[in-house]
Amino acid sequence: MKTTAIIAAGGIGKRFNSTLPKQFILLAGKPIIVHTLEVFENSSVIDEIIVVCIKDYLNYCHELVKKFGLQKVKKIIVGANERQSSIYNAIKNIYDADFICVHDAARPFVKNNLITETIIQCKNNDGCICALNARDTIKVCNDYVEKTLPREKIFLAQTPQTFKAEILKMVYEKAMMENFFGTDDSSLLEHYGYKIKVIAGNAENFKITEPFDLLLAESLLTKCSIKGDKNEK
Repeated sequence: MKTTAIIAAGGIGKRFNSTLPKQFILLAGKPIIVHTLEVFENSSVIDEIIVVCIKDYLNYCHELVKKFGLQKVKKIIVGANERQSSIYNAIKNIYDADFICVHDAARPFVKNNLITETIIQCKNNDGCICALNARDTIKVCNDYVEKTLPREKIFLAQTPQTFKAEILKMVYEKAMMENFFGTDDSSLLEHYGYKIKVIAGNAENFKITEPFDLLLAESLLTKCSIKGDKNEK
């Protein structure tokens, strides 16, 4: 069974307030995307990697792959204006995978066991995502509070999100034809009636979105280095 990982690195990171896209900002001497790619490079369940990248950073991405010896990266695809279109560009370049695992480049602390578990669960389901149960009370607001949602049924979706390749390709093609845009990959399968398995995510698997997140990432990486468990990401 072959699994192809798509690493989404096509965003420009508007909320980060940086001229450099967040996935290329240095974290402990390496671009964030390299930390992420190394986890997938070292995963025994990932056979190949496709990176979706901003056009202006295409050559830089190739340089990083060569510099850090990322042999599983087989293709670097130019992204589009929206994430969904970017992922679709990558999907069109996958021909023989049984599973497709999609992950955000800005989540460098994903664990190997989380990647593996999404693939295992996907064997008996249409797809599998990881998510965290909401810890805070959730309010629906429009200037004023409209209602409070039951916290026990609210989950914060993360990546990786893994799907049967033939299903993901089919729903993406249909969604693009019908001009339907979801907020993540699993929302496309939901829209067309497929069942998505949910497993517990990991609090360390956060997405670096704002400057504070980078401080948190640096602190976490320092902790991992001290404990000697960096390779257990």
